[in-house]
Amino acid sequence: MCLWVNFNLIAQKSINFTQQFTFEYQANGNRKEFSVFADPKTATWLLTRDETFGGQPEDIDFWILRPDGGIIIIGNDTSGKKQRILLKNNAFSFGTSTLKAKSLGKNTTFGANKYGWQVLKATEYVVNSGRLTENVYATQLPYSCRALLAYNSCVDVENHLPIFNNVEYYRVFTEKFLVLQDSKFRLVSVSPTEYSVDF
Repeated sequence: MCLWVNFNLIAQKSINFTQQFTFEYQANGNRKEFSVFADPKTATWLLTRDETFGGQPEDIDFWILRPDGGIIIIGNDTSGKKQRILLKNNAFSFGTSTLKAKSLGKNTTFGANKYGWQVLKATEYVVNSGRLTENVYATQLPYSCRALLAYNSCVDVENHLPIFNNVEYYRVFTEKFLVLQDSKFRLVSVSPTEYSVDF
């Protein structure tokens, strides 16, 4: 389900994202990083053209991931006017309310830094997903992470995150779990930020 809306006809709201999660992953033998942003008060996540998708595509600025599975894409139409696209991530409804991963009892810390930024303690889990068995580290946050974990499963989006694609983690972990590491990626830092977006 997709709906184009003229940006200028709608009363704008503003949301302030205060946490920046930076992940590293391997692509073509090179180490790369990208960031996503969170507003803990509303459990809303933000993806940006520059920090998340490496400057592409030119006609989209922001992807706002709502805790109800809604996705708001903010960009420009062919004439340069601001527009937003409203999507519903139908995959989101297939999430779980029961943990479907086995804890291995091993804990580690992610995001160690010298700046006093938040660090996250995560537990190792083994996840079985069809033919794939994956050892992952995950932690529980005080707000929902399902919109982020389920984003790649939305059939209506063209830009996908380079992580969270080995396993449909939103079907394995309950909504407040965030996966911090699997065989393809790991969390580097959680830093404070002030990133305000009008939508």
